[in-house]
Amino acid sequence: MSVVGIMTHFPNYNADEVRAKLAQFKESSTWLMQQANLKREEITLHVANSYTALNVPEAQLDMVRPGGVLFGDLPTNPEYPSIVSFKTRVSSLHHLPKDSTVGYDSTFTTSRDSVLANLPVGYSDGYPRKMGNKAEVLINGQRAKVVGVTSMNTTVVDVTEIKGVLPGQEVVLFGQQQKQSIAVSEMENNAELIFPELYTLWGTSNPRFYVK
Repeated sequence: MSVVGIMTHFPNYNADEVRAKLAQFKESSTWLMQQANLKREEITLHVANSYTALNVPEAQLDMVRPGGVLFGDLPTNPEYPSIVSFKTRVSSLHHLPKDSTVGYDSTFTTSRDSVLANLPVGYSDGYPRKMGNKAEVLINGQRAKVVGVTSMNTTVVDVTEIKGVLPGQEVVLFGQQQKQSIAVSEMENNAELIFPELYTLWGTSNPRFYVK
């Protein structure tokens, strides 16, 4: 085995705590290199995630590991806004009479004659089941409520009050559309997950488009 680096990771966004643990890391890594006869110039020391790299510069050491800040997901540093959006399109429209049930377990019943839009996205794509009957999406710059339980590849939203909805139209699940936006806090509250649990799935389960 060839040792090329020594690292640690800080658990909290607290600069004073980071500095204290940084001192411990330096002491421990120095001891380890001495005991193992490792040359300092051949070892990469790294401890800094996004928060630490930006807020405790003395902890940058030989390299940094920025993650969330690259996506604008770092609440302590709002000067880096979110650059991520999660979108789909309307796949079909359905006219349902009053008292119709929607989705698995029939958790939603229409209270009026309704127009529902089927979206080709579900929990296998990173849109959790818990979004059902709670979350909203953006269509034509307006909010549409998710109705029924989100299934594996399908989500249904109520577009009865939104004019001009057609198959193929863009739907924003997270991000901004016209003057409306779905924010990080809204996604986390509805999904009962932290935001990285969502966007790490989005990036592996769906096509990615990089916009300059």
